[in-house]
Amino acid sequence: MRIVNCLGEPVDTVVYGSDNSDDQWEDDSGAVATSFAPKPGETESIGRRMNGVDTTKAAMTSTVFGDRGHPGYANPAPPPCDVSGNGLVLINEVLADAVGADAGQHWIELVNLGTADIDLGGWELQVAPSTWPNFGEGLSLPGGTILPAGGFLVIHEDATEFTNLPVGAPILVVAAGELDLGNGSSEDGLRLMDCGGNEADALAYGPTGTAGVEFDCGNAAFPTLAPAPGEAQTLGRAPEAADTNQCSDFTLQTTMSPGAENGDVCVPPDDVPKSGCRGRGSATTNPCDGTTVYEPPGRCATAPFGGLEAVVLALALIRRRRP
Repeated sequence: MRIVNCLGEPVDTVVYGSDNSDDQWEDDSGAVATSFAPKPGETESIGRRMNGVDTTKAAMTSTVFGDRGHPGYANPAPPPCDVSGNGLVLINEVLADAVGADAGQHWIELVNLGTADIDLGGWELQVAPSTWPNFGEGLSLPGGTILPAGGFLVIHEDATEFTNLPVGAPILVVAAGELDLGNGSSEDGLRLMDCGGNEADALAYGPTGTAGVEFDCGNAAFPTLAPAPGEAQTLGRAPEAADTNQCSDFTLQTTMSPGAENGDVCVPPDDVPKSGCRGRGSATTNPCDGTTVYEPPGRCATAPFGGLEAVVLALALIRRRRP
């Protein structure tokens, strides 16, 4: 949608939805739009979060109003900035690497450790895909984004397909690309800022054990990153909502749990497959990636006889029975 002057020059443009790869709609600057106003539902309107405030970042300046909007009247003023939740609101679970193509399927779960609902209006999620600790412009949460007391809020892109999201779980749907999370193939970051511009929580993840890497996650320096998630694995807090301002607070989750307490923790075994029978225990499966691993060598005596051992024992018994 665009307004042009009598010379045909663009005066104002609104690009909304989730994908601009085919249409290549341009913003006010003449560049192909990469930030979109949210897609309205039935009887909803798109409006400015603050009357008269305009940038090329439509995701930050636009929101959706229900009940057919406010034609002919000023849009409702944003709620007062509430920073009381800083220290109570944490990033709790993140899906950065979805099955197949990641675009449009990222989601972030926040948890409220407090005893009162918190309005996250004006709070911001900032990502640093392969650029940690340098963050770009973030996703500003609209007024009325309520994180219930002791509960969860799932912020997800509009192409996300959930299989276990609890019915009625609080959600906030954003356009594809608004949560441009890196998949951990290099150092990636995510942080939550309150409406006063203060950091409330942060997470860095990627290849662990990178030599010389020492980033700031929360408020403490640490030498390693949270692990890079595999496809369809989430990064979640374990134990639930533990926060020590270290990226080790996050572990791989074998079961996604959007809108609920985190699921099983993925703990890879210490041992790797070993060739031969001697010095090897019974085979097990690595719950993190499905590979075959073996119990420590000290347990080899508990492993059942293989085929060769059985043949040798049978021959020995036969020779003892001969007259």
